[in-house]
Amino acid sequence: MRAFIMFILMLLLAAADLSNSLKIPCKVQLESGVQYRKIIWYKVSSENSLSGLVMKDLLRNSSVLYRSVDPSLRVGEDLSLLLPEFRERRCETYRCSVWPPVGYRIQESDYSFPQGCQVPSERAPEFSNQVMDEGLGLESSDHVYIFVGVVVLLVCLAGVLLLLCRFALKYQQRPKYTLVPV
Repeated sequence: MRAFIMFILMLLLAAADLSNSLKIPCKVQLESGVQYRKIIWYKVSSENSLSGLVMKDLLRNSSVLYRSVDPSLRVGEDLSLLLPEFRERRCETYRCSVWPPVGYRIQESDYSFPQGCQVPSERAPEFSNQVMDEGLGLESSDHVYIFVGVVVLLVCLAGVLLLLCRFALKYQQRPKYTLVPV
């Protein structure tokens, strides 16, 4: 019974904690039917350098906080960043980066908080280069060309082997002539 009451209290505290959180939206255009791999939230400094906050693996539904980051940071179900409510009202810019599977484009969006601060409040979603294959550093379209090249090479080799076998069979089947001295 005690464990049940503790569980209920922890759920209530977690719900109260989330209700007091600030919600920073990730305003990217997600493609329907695409299973995105991860989202990373950054804080953008005035020099446009990025400081990682939290990374969420969307396939495993697990989050990893970067070093020296408030452990109460969370990524919401709608990919928004949930910040614990803070007293400072400095203008800060946050960037979300959503990673799709290989062959689709990484999407990023900036959002400034609080609204109306001097930094431009929002940046249109940005589309970067295609996701690279982590193994060889090749784009997805390169794999198609490599595959087609290998298939053409194998067909050519099979054709050459077939011709060699045909000539070998003809050579074995021809009549053997012996030289007769005249």
